[in-house]
Amino acid sequence: LCDTLATRCKTLVGLSLARNAIGEHAKAGIALGNLVGSSSNLQALDLHWNRIHGAGAAALMQGLYENACQIDGQLWRVNFSWNRLGTRCDVSARGDGGADCKCDICRWCTKVVTTLGSVFSDGKVLFHLDLSYNNFGSGDCARLGEGLLSNHSLFGLHFDGNAASIDDAGFIVPQIVQDAGHAPAPMQPAAPPADAQPP
Repeated sequence: LCDTLATRCKTLVGLSLARNAIGEHAKAGIALGNLVGSSSNLQALDLHWNRIHGAGAAALMQGLYENACQIDGQLWRVNFSWNRLGTRCDVSARGDGGADCKCDICRWCTKVVTTLGSVFSDGKVLFHLDLSYNNFGSGDCARLGEGLLSNHSLFGLHFDGNAASIDDAGFIVPQIVQDAGHAPAPMQPAAPPADAQPP
């Protein structure tokens, strides 16, 4: 499908393959990454509620980077919510977010995060991105947040269901990890000023 779209639909501007259980095998993400990376007219991509993860997710993020930073693409609206882009091995998920793990699962997740961070820092077109419920841990959220520091195009970022929140300025604020043996602690709201009146 992706090969046909890439060769026969050069003017493709929108693609929705949501809710199709895509991504159980890496081939789907690789094919989608090749399509996205070569479709300069593509403006909207909706892949929510699939199973994209691992090598397929890394290839898809590479295609997103190529579209945003190398072929002068027009892809400005992307929905990757409810996938598994941030999935790490069980050992890493309990610890520091996989920064030191070298297993294949964590290696691919690190590639996803690194490439997506580069899309944030180097891209100039992406305007709306939904990454909700992708299982990004706090360490990966911090790395993604670093990429956003120099971003001036992204206006809407949805990030619920990951180990972070979005602050008022649109930046990713990772949850605080208490120690390597515990899950991230939820963000605590700031205490109201002493002179604040109840609502």
